[in-house]
Amino acid sequence: MDEMDHKDILDDFLHFLCDDIANLNKEVYTYILNWIVFIVQNPGKRNGTVIVLTGCQGSGKTTFVNFLHELFSGYCGYQFNRFKTGYRTR
Repeated sequence: MDEMDHKDILDDFLHFLCDDIANLNKEVYTYILNWIVFIVQNPGKRNGTVIVLTGCQGSGKTTFVNFLHELFSGYCGYQFNRFKTGYRTR
């Protein structure tokens, strides 16, 4: 994958984030984008918040999570697998 492919993927994701996840709400879009940026720029630090997505089937929730899974690779996969097995933290 070359640099242009990465730019296209990022552009597509940002449009998806704005249009589908944030429902064209600039405040929500900016909040989620800053939430992602904090995690990328501060590896290992907790930001103290979680994003909760609600919506009907086909609204993009899984696509959003899959993108984050790819972005954060190993860490997210580990947490995701623990959740799928019914592990709960208190």
